[in-house]
Amino acid sequence: MKSTYLIKVFLNVFIFLFSLGTISLNAQNVIEPSAVVDKGTVLLENAYVLNIASSYFLYSFYINNTLVQESHNFSGLFRIGLSNNFELLFQPSVTINKQIQSSVNKQLSIDDFSFGLKAQLLRNDKIELAILNFNSIPTASNFSSAGEFNTNNILSLGHSIKTVGIGYNIGVNYGIKSKQLNFPFSIMLSKNINDKIGLFVETFGSFSPKSPSNQQLNNNFDLGFNLFVHEKLQVDFSYGFNVKNLNRTNGSTTNFLGIVLAYLFVKD
Repeated sequence: MKSTYLIKVFLNVFIFLFSLGTISLNAQNVIEPSAVVDKGTVLLENAYVLNIASSYFLYSFYINNTLVQESHNFSGLFRIGLSNNFELLFQPSVTINKQIQSSVNKQLSIDDFSFGLKAQLLRNDKIELAILNFNSIPTASNFSSAGEFNTNNILSLGHSIKTVGIGYNIGVNYGIKSKQLNFPFSIMLSKNINDKIGLFVETFGSFSPKSPSNQQLNNNFDLGFNLFVHEKLQVDFSYGFNVKNLNRTNGSTTNFLGIVLAYLFVKD
């Protein structure tokens, strides 16, 4: 049964990959890069992410009356180099939610539309620093929409220690209608094994000071590898989980699998 479920997961991934041609957890992972794309170039990042919340991750589909919540997210992020210091971003995405408990219920929605502008503050051989303003408009149906206009401001820093790249994000997210404030964060370590393969590990989440004390910190962990196909094409694979849910006494947790394909269009 375990192998059957794994086959199902990978079929979902590759059917999506071949149906779109080009795909992108955010071109590598969740962290926002500390550099803008070059002027006159377009980076297309399409992503497929599978999220599963259940008591028994790989076996839950075969246990009667076990509640399984499963979501499939397909997104495309366009990064357009306006100049050597500014980048325009916009991101359409679609989510399919599936709930399984003796019967299967599915919902499909186009998610809230997101767009933003990123500015390069500093870039040299030792350090990169950029700031991003990213906003979402509530255009989706109820189940996949934030229900309000959200603005997210992120400061992104990148540097390296010997052969290990280190990236940091810290930001402020504000809901205009709810007046809810939270602080997203992420830290990533990456290392290239050779000119074709790289590895990364990452922690990311958010802190919401106005939430109940047991819900203020949401923290996730993921790891994966990059395949550098050629100078314009990169494919990433990752697995992650929600750290907080691991402490539940019933063993319930949230797991996610991701595949990213990024393609760089260069103006001749």
